[in-house]
Amino acid sequence: LCALQMLQDTGSDSLVRKVYLLSPTSRGIRPSLATIAKRLGINSIEDLCPGSEATTFWNRLSAENRRKVHVISQAGGDGCTSPDQGFVDGGTMHVTPPCGHQDAVRNPKTNYFQLAVATMN
Repeated sequence: LCALQMLQDTGSDSLVRKVYLLSPTSRGIRPSLATIAKRLGINSIEDLCPGSEATTFWNRLSAENRRKVHVISQAGGDGCTSPDQGFVDGGTMHVTPPCGHQDAVRNPKTNYFQLAVATMN
């Protein structure tokens, strides 16, 4: 989303037709995790908390660029994020059956990735 925003700022966003996000934290990680993350004092984790600059950056995307964003998330989320927190207003949400966080982020052979690829086609 930040890359799309930067392209928009330079007038090069027409180079991007679609952006697919897999289990993203567009609006931040789940509040219960955010409470813990804020106590750790680690900037990269705090950047994933709701309301951080990183999670509000997409708010400056134009309506046209928001329509390019396709979010793929598991029903109910995966423990770290949720469909609601991954959603980008004006984008498209695709919900898949749950498979767990580790499979969603690390294993391209899982059903989650297969469903994500099918959604893209």
